[in-house]
Amino acid sequence: MVILALAALSAQFHFGVKAALTLTPDLDRRVVPQSEDSVRINRGTVGPFLEYKLFRRLPAIETGLLYRRLCNDSYFGPFPNAALNYITRTATVFDVPLLRKARRNSWFVSAAATIRRIGDYNQSSLVIPRFQGFSPSQSSTRFQNKDLLRYGITAALGYTKPVWRISLEPELRLTRWTALRQTPYQNQIDLMLGVRF
Repeated sequence: MVILALAALSAQFHFGVKAALTLTPDLDRRVVPQSEDSVRINRGTVGPFLEYKLFRRLPAIETGLLYRRLCNDSYFGPFPNAALNYITRTATVFDVPLLRKARRNSWFVSAAATIRRIGDYNQSSLVIPRFQGFSPSQSSTRFQNKDLLRYGITAALGYTKPVWRISLEPELRLTRWTALRQTPYQNQIDLMLGVRF
C-alpha cells in the first residue's frame, strides 16, 4: 500500500491538445466502367491527449482522442436499375493512440499502436431514372457500422520547446494501418503540433 502511494506521488501527469495535418493523400478513388467509388478521411484532426510517467527513468505512456470525418462516395449506373445512382456515406472517426514515449533532452520518440473507431454511417442517396416521365428520388438513412475498429502500428519523432508555462511539441508521426478497409491508404504521415500543460 505504501509503495503504491509513493508511486502515485512520484507520477507525473501532463495533458494538452494536439492538432494535425495529414501529409499523405487523403483520397482513394476506384473507377471501373459505369461505376466509381471513393474513400476520403479529413486531412485535419484535433483532440486532447494525456501523458503519464510513473517513474523518472521509465518511458511515459501517452494516449488521446483525435477526431476525423470519413466520407465514402459511390456512383453507378445506368445498369442494373436503368438509373444513375449517387450514394454518399459519412461517419465520425476517432483515433486513439496508445504509445510509449521516451525523452532525451528536448527530443522525444514514441511508438506502439493506434486504434481507429469508425462510427455509424449517415447515408444519402440520389436516384435519377433514365426514362422520361420518372422524376429523381432522394432519400437518407442511418445504418450501423458492423466493422468498427481498425488497428495501426505507430512511430513518431518530436521536439519540445518550453514557452512560458506551456510546451509546444511539433511531431512527425507515421501510422501503418493493418487493413485498407474504410481507409484511403495504408501508410499515414501526420505533421502534429501539441500544446502540453
